[in-house]
Amino acid sequence: MRYLASVGDLAEPFIQGLPVLGRDPKAWVNATLRHYWAFAHPVSRARFFGTPEHQELLREMAQYGIHIGSSEFFAGVKPLTGLTKLLPEQARSVVTVVGKQTAGRFQEAFGTFLDVAAFLEWKALRLRALREGQDSLFALADVVDHVRGTMGQRVIGIGATQQQLEGTFMMFAPRYTKAGFALIADAMQGGIKGEVARESLAGLAGTGFLTFLAVGSAMVATGNMKPNDLLERLRPIKNGRFNTKFMTIPIGTDNVGFGSFYYGLLKLVAGSVDSALNEPEEFLSLDKRDNPLIQFATSRLIGASPLSSLALELGTGTTWQGE
Repeated sequence: MRYLASVGDLAEPFIQGLPVLGRDPKAWVNATLRHYWAFAHPVSRARFFGTPEHQELLREMAQYGIHIGSSEFFAGVKPLTGLTKLLPEQARSVVTVVGKQTAGRFQEAFGTFLDVAAFLEWKALRLRALREGQDSLFALADVVDHVRGTMGQRVIGIGATQQQLEGTFMMFAPRYTKAGFALIADAMQGGIKGEVARESLAGLAGTGFLTFLAVGSAMVATGNMKPNDLLERLRPIKNGRFNTKFMTIPIGTDNVGFGSFYYGLLKLVAGSVDSALNEPEEFLSLDKRDNPLIQFATSRLIGASPLSSLALELGTGTTWQGE
């Protein structure tokens, strides 16, 4: 269910795209608008990249290893599409048409944001990277991929078959998860790679905090939130545990905030530190409500890919959220 919910919405700019927003808000706005336009007009991405100037820059990006042209959020379902061949011809035709007008549009929108974000970041940063030498463009290609939440897996020795197996059976958005860790590692390096990574992460943290503070303050001013509640939501730890309301806004019965790998990693770090200091035996528990490592694993790894998620939900009788 989580997989279907993820590929069947248009929230990519507010999840995978947050580091782009942190580093270059103008590029983020441009990519976001084209993301939604591509859902309504799937040919718009091809038209955007169809000019000779853009084609030349795309060739340079490909030369240095930037991944262009597909979204891993749909790669995991490719083996499943083969099942349509078992349907009668008329039913197969109907399923194909419906798929193109639903999942096909979502796929094009996802890919458009990724590609436009990479294109704009590369265009803005390539001259800055060249000041360090021609080879620095390889480092720039790596960090541009990481900033937009993906990475070229063939560069690290992973073939197409393993990519499909990871997406179908093992991991939710494997490139996105790996890219999140990679961006944090990039921030500890020097040169163009470290500079861009630090700018993205610092901008992400600052944008998230200022957005929460602005919306929260407006809700306090209009009487929709109490001042003490706003302060409570600024505390990452509450009663010795990660505060699930941290940097979120109450809307009805839900708490809404930025959702991303980085928020999940923050929960993992906070929960692990708390367990290590107060209840180290929780690391031996197989209950994800107690063990922060298992909670992170089930949200990002085994319990989050299409088939394994379905098996987990059927086996336990609960969703990946524990509902």
